[in-house]
Amino acid sequence: MAQPGLLRRLTVLGLIGLLGAPLLIAAAAFSGVGHRWVDILAHFTAPALIGALVVGLTAAALRLWPAAIAAVPVALVVVAAAWPQWAPDRGRPLPGAPSVTLYFANLYMANDDVAAIARSVREADPDVVVLVEMSDRATARIEDILAAYPHRAIERRPSGRLGDRITIASRRPLTALAQVAGEAPYVAATVQTALGPLDVMGVHLTR
Repeated sequence: MAQPGLLRRLTVLGLIGLLGAPLLIAAAAFSGVGHRWVDILAHFTAPALIGALVVGLTAAALRLWPAAIAAVPVALVVVAAAWPQWAPDRGRPLPGAPSVTLYFANLYMANDDVAAIARSVREADPDVVVLVEMSDRATARIEDILAAYPHRAIERRPSGRLGDRITIASRRPLTALAQVAGEAPYVAATVQTALGPLDVMGVHLTR
C-alpha cells in the first residue's frame, strides 16, 4: 500500500501534469500556425481555461499547494492566449469614413435557442450577417432571427442533409453567387455596402 506522503506527491504530480493540456492549447493559439491540427486546438482556449481553474480549485480544496500555485500562471497564460478571440480589435473608421460590420457565427447544428441567437445578432447590430450550422428549428424561424436583414442568400442543401444550413443576410441588397457542386458546404453573395460591392462567403470548412 502506498504511503500517505507518496500518494500525496503522486497526486500533486498528476494534477500538475493535467495542466499540460491547457498549456498545449495556449501554445497552439500563440503559435499562429495555420495547419489544421494546430489551428483546431486554438479554438478551445475557453475550455482550457476552465480546465486549468478546475485543476487549481481541486488542488486548493485538497490543500495540495504546489499544484494549486502551478495552476495560477497556467490560467494566466491561457487568458492571454484567449483574449484576442474574446475581445478582438474591431477597428475604428476615420471620422466621416464609410464602414461595414460583419457578424459571423457557427451556431452549432443542435442549437435550437432561437431567442439567444436573435438577441446576439440584435446586440451586435451588424450590416451583414453570416450564420453557419443553422439547425432546422433555427431555419424555420429565420424571420425571428433576421427580421432586420431582408436580403438573403441561403445554401441549397443536398437532399437528406440536415442541420447545417448556411445563410448570408444583409440590410442592403445582395446578389447570390452560384454554388459549385462537390465543394465544401458554402454560400456566397455580392453585397451592396457603404464601401461598395463586397463579396462575402459563408463556409463550413472541413477538417
